[in-house]
Amino acid sequence: MVAPDPRSPAPLTRERLLRQADALEPLPATATRLVSLLSQTEWMIRDVEEAVRLDLALTARVLRFANSAWTAHLPSVNTIREALMRIGVGTALSLAIAEGVRPKLLRPLPAFDLQPGRLWQHAVACALATEIVTRRSRSPIPPETVTASLLHDVGKIVLDEAMDDATLTALRQAWTGGVLSRIDAERQVLGMDHGELGGYVARHWGLSERVAAAITHHHSPSAAQSTICDVVHLSNGIAKLAGFGPLIAEIDGPIEGDVLARLAFSPADLHTFCTELTDRMRTGQERFH
Repeated sequence: MVAPDPRSPAPLTRERLLRQADALEPLPATATRLVSLLSQTEWMIRDVEEAVRLDLALTARVLRFANSAWTAHLPSVNTIREALMRIGVGTALSLAIAEGVRPKLLRPLPAFDLQPGRLWQHAVACALATEIVTRRSRSPIPPETVTASLLHDVGKIVLDEAMDDATLTALRQAWTGGVLSRIDAERQVLGMDHGELGGYVARHWGLSERVAAAITHHHSPSAAQSTICDVVHLSNGIAKLAGFGPLIAEIDGPIEGDVLARLAFSPADLHTFCTELTDRMRTGQERFH
């Protein structure tokens, strides 16, 4: 029997992926504070205002977005309270979290054939799509849904960092075999998919279980049975249909009809969503930069 080469990397197992996720640095302090605050059953807008005010960089981003081209038809706002009332606390939370994750999502991800900035563009498009869906929804959408959309592909970062050549070859063979979807290929080769790994990262960062579950099941929303997951799934699909997917040709399956029904939308609404998102990507994405 030939002894294993001690110089060879350890097989990329589920356990190794989870250890890689545990090594991720924490979210910015203000983001962690806002996550803790908004996960409470009851919270006060003045507490959110105070958390934002104590972070000068976040204060500047919140005020800049509240007075951006997207809101140019509205009077200028000059206080954090006015800005929060205009953009919503969910958007403020996503701004705080974006500061920590943007550098990671801007990097190229060779394992997924993603050029620099492509995954970040998709994340921003999903977050903006969630805001569009929220405004048109007949039912209330939890404020942390924007954050779940922004982070739904965060598991890909961990997978890319941990991937070795042998595993990448096996994964690409499974992807291109024509039998398995990309998600099923990840599960077969790695023992978990990027959604499940992303949910683990969300828990590691102290995000709510509702956000973690939405990230975990963003390709299988019926398994979560939650409004947040339905909206993240829909926003992911809208972003891809509008041309802001990780890969132009990658759709990863259609938007589930049951999701549209549960959110009281119709297939005809998708065209409206895509048109609005294309416009918002021209006028609204600057807040994430």
